[in-house]
Amino acid sequence: MRNQMTCLTNEIMNLLMLEADEMEYEIDQRNQAERETAARFKRLKDDLRNAIDQTSIQPKKVIFQNPATIVYWADGSRTIVKACKEDTFNEETGFAMAYLKHLFGDNAKEFHKLFNLTDVDICRRDPNAKAKKAEKKAKAREKAEAKEKTKTKEEAKADIEN
Repeated sequence: MRNQMTCLTNEIMNLLMLEADEMEYEIDQRNQAERETAARFKRLKDDLRNAIDQTSIQPKKVIFQNPATIVYWADGSRTIVKACKEDTFNEETGFAMAYLKHLFGDNAKEFHKLFNLTDVDICRRDPNAKAKKAEKKAKAREKAEAKEKTKTKEEAKADIEN
């Protein structure tokens, strides 16, 4: 009887271990995308660290002129970045963007790759901006047409009076 209980206990333990292994495998599969993203960020961080180590980036002078940030570097170069029309001017963000632009150079492809990795929109653009702009133009056009009609009516009255 005791042997049967031991065998049964061992079978239950084996089944539980198999179930735990299957659950661990499923979790690993679900987390694979997260691990890949973490690996990409690690590579990016390492690349940034190497680039910073290779080029001693020291700002010499920083000028904040809304909407632009101008940074003069110790190596004699300068970097200018502007805030987007839709964005509000922020000194910290301007300096950070100038730093990254100087680090990556004027290679926009590499610069934008950073923001594609992080799902950050460089300029927080309104997805309905085009529609709003078109609506604004239509209102301005209607206003101009109404003004033109008013002028035409006034001219007609003036002609009648003469």
